Amino acid sequence: FKRNKISLYPYPPYSLDLNPIENIWAILKDRLNKRPRGSLGYRTSSESIGLYIRAIKEEWDLIPQEIIDNCILSIPRCWEVVKEAKGYYTKY
Repeated sequence: FKRNKISLYPYPPYSLDLNPIENIWAILKDRLNKRPRGSLGYRTSSESIGLYIRAIKEEWDLIPQEIIDNCILSIPRCWEVVKEAKGYYTKY
């Protein structure tokens, strides 16, 4: 990293603040929670599990690309907030 002049910071790479997929999972979860209960299949039968998997795929496909792009584009701003907080809790 030094040879390529890349700075390393002591914050974990899996930090929720710096991982855009965590925000997208939250969006997906919210979308699933807004679906009618019967469309999710709340039992453990293979049919019920199939309904849930189908609902996940449908909602994933309905997330606009713009929202995904915004999650990714917010990383530099999040990074600045995490640096200011020295790796401690942030609003993100």
